[in-house]
Amino acid sequence: MKILNVIQGTHIGGMEQSSLLLMRELISLGHDISLLSLTKMGLLKKDLEESNIKSRGFPYKGPGGLLDLLNYRSYISSEKADAIMQTGHSLVGMLSLLGRKNIPKILFVHFHHQGVKPKWIWKLIYLVANRIFHHIYFASNFIMDEALLIHPELEKKSSFLPNPLPTRSIRTEKNISHSRSLYNIQSNEFVIGNAGWLIKRKRFDILLRVSAKIKESLPNLKVLIAGDGEEKVNLEELADELDISTDIIWLGWQEDLENFYNAIDVMLFNSDWDAVGLSPLESIQRGIPTYTSVINGGLKEILTGEFSIFIENQHDINILANKILESVYDNIEWTTKRAPGGKTTQGQQLVLKPGHDLRAAGYRVGKYKLVYNFLCHIIY
Repeated sequence: MKILNVIQGTHIGGMEQSSLLLMRELISLGHDISLLSLTKMGLLKKDLEESNIKSRGFPYKGPGGLLDLLNYRSYISSEKADAIMQTGHSLVGMLSLLGRKNIPKILFVHFHHQGVKPKWIWKLIYLVANRIFHHIYFASNFIMDEALLIHPELEKKSSFLPNPLPTRSIRTEKNISHSRSLYNIQSNEFVIGNAGWLIKRKRFDILLRVSAKIKESLPNLKVLIAGDGEEKVNLEELADELDISTDIIWLGWQEDLENFYNAIDVMLFNSDWDAVGLSPLESIQRGIPTYTSVINGGLKEILTGEFSIFIENQHDINILANKILESVYDNIEWTTKRAPGGKTTQGQQLVLKPGHDLRAAGYRVGKYKLVYNFLCHIIY
């Protein structure tokens, strides 16, 4: 089956990484996958090429651009796909699919509704989506419930499909030591980190403030940040104010985050809002204690247990710092607890709520079969 993925962009955020994993899974099942990016090709292009996924991106001319719409429709027609999936909620992307009644179409929604667009625009998006798509998958129940409040008519064709995680290598003392040496981090240093876009809503400023507070008790602190974005300069200035500039290692964008995850002791994830958030899931997959205070999003419905600690007091610096310090003072052996599947040397086990499965073989890879079976069902 030939499947076209129409995606909002090809950066290396959580939505794009999840979509890449899905495409790779469909390829492994024997399908021919191609991709249309609604903006010019980004950092994901290399991964697409390595996966033998044909891709094309068009520089975006702006909202309402007729040329954009014509370019998209022309490319979609030329691909002659048996089925189409759209990743992201782009209205222009949806309009590009109008008139293709005989081609089954699926929409994947990864975005939290808060702060992205006014409610009336979401209403318009879901009104159009309801007419175009055979089915709509949401990355969390949280954003699906929000969507149904905006447009209840979606209920019959909506369902929850968690973001996937790939199989990862087992964290061992050897590769942890190797990764730390790459960043000149000593074995006796305590490392707190996060990975993602350096933008305001991701609240890396919370990471810096909490780190400064922890440093008062743990002077051998290091902060590891993987990512880049428009807030980089402001964060550097804040680090100077907090007197922790020399304790921060700025990695920039990383094609592979394996060394980043190997090097950290704790993940602190504090977005103002997020549909789910890929980096906390990836850190928990590796058995890394993960602290989050993201109330507006799907993380709370997924994570619970020893290594996914949810803080109700969103962005409270003292509470976040104290929770992390409590773990240290409770004599958790930070250098030996890193093991696959959320297990620790003390036998503690990550607990996920019903309906979720974090397996050594990969995070919910079986869920891909839902997409495959659905495509087959509506075609045959």
